[in-house]
Amino acid sequence: MTIFWLRLYELFWLSAAHFLAEFSLQQAWMVERKKKGDLYILLGHCLIWTGALALVLSAFGNLQPWKILFLLLGHMFCDGFKHCLKVPVSDWLDQLFHFIQILIVLTL
Repeated sequence: MTIFWLRLYELFWLSAAHFLAEFSLQQAWMVERKKKGDLYILLGHCLIWTGALALVLSAFGNLQPWKILFLLLGHMFCDGFKHCLKVPVSDWLDQLFHFIQILIVLTL
C-alpha cells in the first residue's frame, strides 16, 4: 500500500472517530451544559474526542505527545469559544476547524 492510500485510510478512520466522539458520544445535555459555561463538561467532551482520535493515531503508529496536546487544546479552544464565551460560531465552521486539526496531525 502506498503512503497516499495509507494516509487516506487513516483519514477515513480519524474522520469516523471524530464523528463518533463529536456527535454520538456527546449527549444533548452535555451541549446544554457547555452552553451554560460548564468547564468540566467541556473538558470531558474534549478528552473523549481527543482519546478517540488518539486511539486511531496509535493504531496507525502515528501518535506523538504533541498531537494529543494539540488536539485537546485546539478542541477546547474552539468549543470553549463557541459555548462558554458565547461567540457566535456556525456549526460548519466549528467542524471545519476540527477537520483542519485532523489534517494537521495526519500530515505532520
